[in-house]
Amino acid sequence: MNYYRAIRLIGRTVVLCRPRDEKDDGYYGTARILGVEYDYANSKWLWIALGKVTAFGLPIPLRELFGTQSTNDTPFHVYSRTLRPISPYEMERLLERGGVSQVMGFEESLTPCEILSPLPRWTTRKTKVSQKLIRDELLTLYGPACVLTEKLYTTLNGRFCETQTGHVIALRYFGPDILQNTLPMCSIANWHWDNGIVSLTNAGKILLSERASPHAKELFGHGRQVRFANSQVWPKAEYLEWHRDNIFQKGHQAGLIWKGVER
Repeated sequence: MNYYRAIRLIGRTVVLCRPRDEKDDGYYGTARILGVEYDYANSKWLWIALGKVTAFGLPIPLRELFGTQSTNDTPFHVYSRTLRPISPYEMERLLERGGVSQVMGFEESLTPCEILSPLPRWTTRKTKVSQKLIRDELLTLYGPACVLTEKLYTTLNGRFCETQTGHVIALRYFGPDILQNTLPMCSIANWHWDNGIVSLTNAGKILLSERASPHAKELFGHGRQVRFANSQVWPKAEYLEWHRDNIFQKGHQAGLIWKGVER
């Protein structure tokens, strides 16, 4: 699936290519993939956010790399896929072109925070991909709205939603970064959750601190039943109980570590 191929490219530099049916077709530059989102209005489409595009001097059509007859004889779908591996032959021919090799010096374009070492960079990218997968699965299971407030905030074009991956046991306490420890929350709900103002019973009813602000009481609604997802991915009872015992009514606890982590 293109989606899973795309999210594994987050943080990496890719070569950009226009298909043959577009003006100035061919390879035309490079860019770093910053993010990938489902198009919730059309499940067949993806939105891929690119960083600054560094253009080649001129586009390099496939017919210049392979010859006109070769590309004409090749089925269109071979080169029209949204994402595909670039062959060693194509890469070699591109690097031979004047002005292209300088553009494709990927390491020179990295920001200072990304120039660490191969292992941290790879680990960071793997973490981002994993978190992206969890968020997308959450939104598929629960829908894009916040499960605690039932609010949905989107961009002007409706393509992206603000809903975050809210962790029942926050990552700062070394809570597990798995589906059963997460709920889709808007940033306001996530802040109230992490600060012990709101929690949930094991059955999914909202608990609100007696010290919650009037606005929070109106926003969440004490005792309201939240929407359940599949019972196999609903937060584990032990995670909800940990939050109620350690964070709810108490707030952020410095130095606290979830018992599931060895000290």
